[in-house]
Amino acid sequence: MNHVIINSDFVFPNPEIDAQHKEIYLLSKNIDSIINANSSTDKVVESLKAYYQKLQIHFDAEDALIDQFLTDQDNKHIYLHRSSHQDILSQMAKVISNIERDKTVLGNVFSIRNIFFRFNYDVVFYDEQLASLLEARS
Repeated sequence: MNHVIINSDFVFPNPEIDAQHKEIYLLSKNIDSIINANSSTDKVVESLKAYYQKLQIHFDAEDALIDQFLTDQDNKHIYLHRSSHQDILSQMAKVISNIERDKTVLGNVFSIRNIFFRFNYDVVFYDEQLASLLEARS
């Protein structure tokens, strides 16, 4: 069963960011498949660490756009967007730590899928708002 979703109709106006959305989505599908196949804990942790790194790169790229194009009048969006990023990264770091400590993925599957959902929500909600703000500035 695929627990990973994304709004496939949404295209971010920056090709780099849009490609990162798709890459992170595919990585989350791969992780979901690894979990469903009962792969080794080490393989799951390795995949989650790669996912975490992709998220960091992606969020840094979005933050650079925010810094470049948004203004003080966009403070609410900036705060919510960056808070979402930090929360997702914090949750992922905690899950990785839990799995490494406990040597099992069991008990963390819901949290992993919740992170995938949170990223997709971030794309659908905050990134669509960011895209609108960026297009308004162009």
